Amino acid sequence: MKKSFLTFTFVSLFTMFLISQNASIEGYVFESGNRGYLNNIKIELFDQHIDTLVASTNSNAEGFFKLEVPLAQKFTLKATHEYFHSTNLSVNSIGLENGAKEFLKIEMKRAPGYLFEITMAEERDDNETPVDAIKSAKIEVFNNTNKEMVLKLDDYEHPDFRVHLKKGNHYTLMIRKEGFLTKRMEAFVDVKGCILCFEGIGEVRPGVTDNLTEHNTFGTLLANVELERHYPGKEIKVNTIYYAPASFELSQEAKLELEKLKIFMTDNPNLIIELGSHTDSRGNQKANMELSKKRAETAVNYILKDGLIGQERLVAKGYGFTKVLNHCEYGVKCSQEEHAVNRRTELKLLGVLNSNNYVEKSLASMKQQEYMDELLAEIQNEGIIEIPKDAELTEDQKKNKRKVKKINEEFEEKSDEIRSSVRETVLDIVDTDREFYDLTEEKREKFDDVGTDQLQEDQQDIEIVQNEVSEDDFVVQRNVSEDEEDDSDWMRGFKIVLMESKEELAKDHEVYTEFKKVNFLRSPLSNKFLYIIGEFQSEMQAEKYISSKLDKKYKQAYVISF
Repeated sequence: MKKSFLTFTFVSLFTMFLISQNASIEGYVFESGNRGYLNNIKIELFDQHIDTLVASTNSNAEGFFKLEVPLAQKFTLKATHEYFHSTNLSVNSIGLENGAKEFLKIEMKRAPGYLFEITMAEERDDNETPVDAIKSAKIEVFNNTNKEMVLKLDDYEHPDFRVHLKKGNHYTLMIRKEGFLTKRMEAFVDVKGCILCFEGIGEVRPGVTDNLTEHNTFGTLLANVELERHYPGKEIKVNTIYYAPASFELSQEAKLELEKLKIFMTDNPNLIIELGSHTDSRGNQKANMELSKKRAETAVNYILKDGLIGQERLVAKGYGFTKVLNHCEYGVKCSQEEHAVNRRTELKLLGVLNSNNYVEKSLASMKQQEYMDELLAEIQNEGIIEIPKDAELTEDQKKNKRKVKKINEEFEEKSDEIRSSVRETVLDIVDTDREFYDLTEEKREKFDDVGTDQLQEDQQDIEIVQNEVSEDDFVVQRNVSEDEEDDSDWMRGFKIVLMESKEELAKDHEVYTEFKKVNFLRSPLSNKFLYIIGEFQSEMQAEKYISSKLDKKYKQAYVISF
């Protein structure tokens, strides 16, 4: 018994002695091809015998790392980073003395994708004039494929930054600085047939010391991005909007350009823009002036129709043929193509709203709004009733089609509330199984100011027509579930998202005790719970509330609109 006790004591003391004795494993991490040392590589050391984590660290800016390890053991070292292939090494401290060092060099191969290096500067007037570098900018990068932010730099002090672009992803890059126009750029990496495509960036070239690989799997890309100063009178660069002779109707190409303008005005929320329209020089001067005004007003109304841009930020102006772009003045004979150049709408910056209080919505919240708008448009488009183009209709079917069209037109005029209810319940829309909205009694009560009796009569008319027409004649329309509770009246106007949570918060959470009324919904973009307060008349009012009341405790708060 005494001998066993002495043996146990000796083993225990020897083990304690070994544990107290340490060596260090240190070294450098570098990219294959001698492309430089790697920062922030995660280094983990696992015991090979029992597969437990012994130590971990991250490499520094020079690629250096150091780990303290016990003596006389075998380990597996793992080096990992999301932009590189993982590397595993077998190392040990067997035979090392206390305080000794084991030195390693770890080579890592870049995963498919590109390191995108951007240098920011002020716009050049010519190639000879030197320009100032852009510093203290707000830089954000959003992955549209995964719907998540990948980079956010506020008041960034350097004129250059880098971001890793993974294959199979579409990114939006945004650079903002007060006094300059916001720069929005799109990058497609092996998406939609693009091996590597950029929009809004200009020249992109391979790095001098790191050319693209043979099969374009990875490499370093360089780009210079110029930011433009804004000032009254500055012309806004978009593709010119053209018109048919004597017409103020917008072509599909013109609508696409106006959609781009809406994005531009959302990105630059403090600018006042003039849409100036022109005619060619043929015909009566007074009539051409009126035509140009109608062209400008039509373009402005198109932008204003969805309510995302404030009316005070747009000015419609007609110039007639007072500013032709070529030699085709009044009375000069020109070809049709030469005259067509002058039938156009152009954009000009008139002024800046609240230039000392620049309103900035985060790129993530802007993307959330864009996603919601696209979802709403998709749902509303499903409500369009159409006869298949190749169908042969009977006279009764033609009569029913006209009747349905008339009822739909009446609903369009009288029931804006019905259509807005689609937006209010957009997060809880159910499967489609009917051709028309079937309003419950509870929902009808919400629309008293429209006229409940008239709505019921129109609903009966729709049901009569619906019974008369074959189901194959029409495109099925999405409807709201009858047993769905209409508890979304609060989803109107501008609100503040206090916080986002992966899990639903308990009712005793401090957010409920601190604010009188807190609503929440689940985002279709991030799948997180958004906790929302307030009822503000404008986005600016909500932003001011955040800066004055919430900045310290709720630093991630942002504005959302419905």
